[in-house]
Amino acid sequence: MTEEKPATLKQATLETLGYVCEEISHKDLQEDEVNYVLYVVVQGMRYEESVDVRLTATRALNNALNLAKTKFQNETDQNIIMKVLFETAIAEETIIRQSTFECLVSISMYYDVFEPYMQEIFQLTAVVVQGDKIVGLQAIKFWSSICDEEIKLQNYKVPDIHVSEVPHPRFIEKALSSLIPVLLDTLHEGKEDRDPDDGVWCYMSLSCGQDCWRCHSTTCNALCPNPHA
Repeated sequence: MTEEKPATLKQATLETLGYVCEEISHKDLQEDEVNYVLYVVVQGMRYEESVDVRLTATRALNNALNLAKTKFQNETDQNIIMKVLFETAIAEETIIRQSTFECLVSISMYYDVFEPYMQEIFQLTAVVVQGDKIVGLQAIKFWSSICDEEIKLQNYKVPDIHVSEVPHPRFIEKALSSLIPVLLDTLHEGKEDRDPDDGVWCYMSLSCGQDCWRCHSTTCNALCPNPHA
């Protein structure tokens, strides 16, 4: 019993932090307070902690990401956050992996930070999309969110008449040759090999189809070029 109390206390503290972070903005806290909140949350995600503590900490991080804008402007801080997410993304527990990919979806609001990590993110998402239907949904949502961010950038009106669009890393275009086969394979499996009454796989198939269309829109017809161009 004495060993269970600290874990229970950590879980309750992290859960409370998560709720508080969900209700406030970065303007409500000083920089050192944000640092401490994120430090406590990241510490709770370590493998040394219990499953319940790690899950609660991962969910708390998702709620705290709206406070973390300055952290993602600092390479050291963003490396710490991304490192712990990559560790929890391969956790044995499905629920922790799912929560981790939910965090990655949320971090898409800091689109520019992904460039150093995109290769590892693609490898992680490719694995779960093809073999983990619960977590795979979040992986598909991640790529959808990246497509949406790039479409916004492409549609943004640039003040400089000599520049057609806002410069950006073009993650979708770079990943296109690898990403589309993964999505199409999953779409095919959803139609051919899965129980039609399995709502999750049906939703995954639909999401994969939508992602293919988003990729097409994002890359300005690179997926299906105009034969008359």
